Amino acid sequence: MSEQRKKRGKAANIFVWILLAGLIVGLAGFGITGFGGNVRSIGSVGDRDLSIDDYFRELQGELRVLSTQAGRAVTLSEARQFAVDQRVLDRLITLGALDNEAAQLGLSVGDEVVRDEIVRNPAFTGPAGQFDRTTYDFALSQAGFTATQFEEALREESARGLLEAAVVTGLVPSRAQARVLLAHMAEGRSFSWAVVDASRAGRVTVEPSDADLRAFHEANPERFTLPAAREIAYASITPERMIDRIEIPEEDLRNIYESERSRFDQPERRIVDRLPFSNETAAREALRAIQAGETDFDALVEQRGLDFEDVELGEVARNDLPSAQAEAIFAAEGTGVIGPVSTPLGPSLFQINAILDAQVIPFEEAREELAAEWGISRAARVVADMVDPVDDLLAGGATLEELAAETEMEFGRISFFDGMREGIARDANFRDAAREARQGAFPELLELSDGGLFALRLERETPPRLQPFEEVREEVAAAWAAAEQQRRIEGFAEGLRVQLAAGVAFEDLGLTRFEAVDFPRDGSVEGAPRAFVAEIFRLDAGETILFPIEGAAILARLDAIVPFDAGSPENADILEAVEAQLARGIAQDTFALFADALKSSAGVSLDQSAINAVHAQFN
Repeated sequence: MSEQRKKRGKAANIFVWILLAGLIVGLAGFGITGFGGNVRSIGSVGDRDLSIDDYFRELQGELRVLSTQAGRAVTLSEARQFAVDQRVLDRLITLGALDNEAAQLGLSVGDEVVRDEIVRNPAFTGPAGQFDRTTYDFALSQAGFTATQFEEALREESARGLLEAAVVTGLVPSRAQARVLLAHMAEGRSFSWAVVDASRAGRVTVEPSDADLRAFHEANPERFTLPAAREIAYASITPERMIDRIEIPEEDLRNIYESERSRFDQPERRIVDRLPFSNETAAREALRAIQAGETDFDALVEQRGLDFEDVELGEVARNDLPSAQAEAIFAAEGTGVIGPVSTPLGPSLFQINAILDAQVIPFEEAREELAAEWGISRAARVVADMVDPVDDLLAGGATLEELAAETEMEFGRISFFDGMREGIARDANFRDAAREARQGAFPELLELSDGGLFALRLERETPPRLQPFEEVREEVAAAWAAAEQQRRIEGFAEGLRVQLAAGVAFEDLGLTRFEAVDFPRDGSVEGAPRAFVAEIFRLDAGETILFPIEGAAILARLDAIVPFDAGSPENADILEAVEAQLARGIAQDTFALFADALKSSAGVSLDQSAINAVHAQFN
């Protein structure tokens, strides 16, 4: 898809899109229930009440977004762990403070401004491609608004826009700021480099004496010191461990295959976008312009003030579409733009982005996947059925060892430390419990991330411990050999670096030279850490460096510093973009400070019982 597809829209439309996000993606609606009593607000800012319905809607909208991102329903309890409720509350308080100030100043807009905003909003466009009153009324009813409520909200948003404009107008950064920033960030480097390893430096063949190894062990205690650890005993069971004990009836697998046939027998699909027009003449003219190379589909979307989500149909099969549209789209031999095709929204052009061939996966090929899914599902149910019996054993004073003896759980021990990711410590839930465990506490049955169960006991804590030489002699010998080899490579490479600094060419030293021209500050060199690029940017032209990496060393010479040319025509867009970004940043920071000051001066009062009542609606 074109990278030019970006979010657009005026500031005055932001509130509209937040409220109608659900409508745009499918008119799902919110559906608010009453909270009981006469409580209509969750608090106030100055003279401005914070609507209890607004708080409910905003929270529900946040949960919809989180659920879409997670691919499952996200509960409010989960969302509150990430302070989603606080973000919504802070947003409403900020809006309330701005509304309060606008009212104090007498800021408002007339009916004509509100009308124009409504008419221009694509969410209220009917089949003819123009504002449609029936669509408008239906959309508002689905969102839980009356026309009066919604239009008043638009009026308030417009007043806030006037207030924001009054605060930030004139806050324009000087061009010098953008030039100074780009002089650093966009400055490039041209440099040459080569890698020196053991194949050039030669390999260390000397065998270390016992005294050499002991001295190395003593000089490098951090390499051979075990971290502070918590000695944990545990009993655990996972669905994966139970799979081998689960019988998988062939008939059940075939029944599952038949019930999910659409998953394994998929018709041809096409990834499609749709752009409707008010009449067929306009649609044909647009198609002609595309075919003549005067424009493209994405540019037409931009010109109409639409976003990509407004035109995307996504992946569709023939049966997903009305017959006329399906016939036109699936008759096309390849990707591209076709049309006009009659649709309920008017004559439309369709852009076919990709063609996905039909696929049929027979039962024999799908059997292994189905068996794994069925087995893990059945095993998870078996494990879940163990919760009550295991809880009863723990409540009766059973030890972890006894759990393993009387149930399917297995007993084990682990020396746990922060950063450990081995064995059962791969599981985040186990790691959390291991960190929080206290000596003497009774084991508690907890759940693993994969649906398994575990209980643990902290037996003791051990401080960091230097492993005796006799226990780690082999590791010491390997580390000594690696260190000696690294020292040999760096010593050999330093000799080459001196020659490079004296003007000898890489090739004359037998090195394979690599070259980077106008290399950016945020670039990366394959096989080298980011610190290498940082070192390159610290050099003066002509300087050389030796940069050690594991098992090798990089020799580099800075050939030239490439300054950012602010007067270059090709850099004009970059300079303009940075200026705009600086301006947005200054405006946002200034307005945020202004809003914070309004909240402080107006005073904020919250009704926690009303807030709790809203939260209770999500349980």
